[in-house]
Amino acid sequence: MLLAAGGLTLVAATVAVVVVVASGRSATMSPERFLAQVHEVCTEYGERLDTIEPPTDLTLAVDVHASLAAALPVLREEAEAVRAIPPPPSLKQDLAEFFDLTDRSLVALEASMRAAGELALYPMATALWRFEDLRDQAKLVATRIGFDC
Repeated sequence: MLLAAGGLTLVAATVAVVVVVASGRSATMSPERFLAQVHEVCTEYGERLDTIEPPTDLTLAVDVHASLAAALPVLREEAEAVRAIPPPPSLKQDLAEFFDLTDRSLVALEASMRAAGELALYPMATALWRFEDLRDQAKLVATRIGFDC
């Protein structure tokens, strides 16, 4: 009887370990699946951004402000949608760098939008250049990871 009870305990413990290991595996997304989901998000938000008119003249602060005011919320949503996809452990460090650069670029873009709203052309342009530099750095990291967003 003791052996039967011990055997049952061993079976239960083995089942528990298998469930934990299997659930851990299913919770970890493969890099390929992660990149496929990121691609879906980037495609969706890219299409939304394509509908926003870019400013035709950077000296027209009102036009710059209107364009940035329309684009900034979409860019923030896109970053949050990508951030919400559970990354595989192998990409976490590169993604942390990507999101740091992306967040900093969005802060610069917001500063440019605020300056445009105040008709302050030099601060607007300076913040816009900072945004473009940070955005380009983020794109390099994204390329290294394997996505274009």
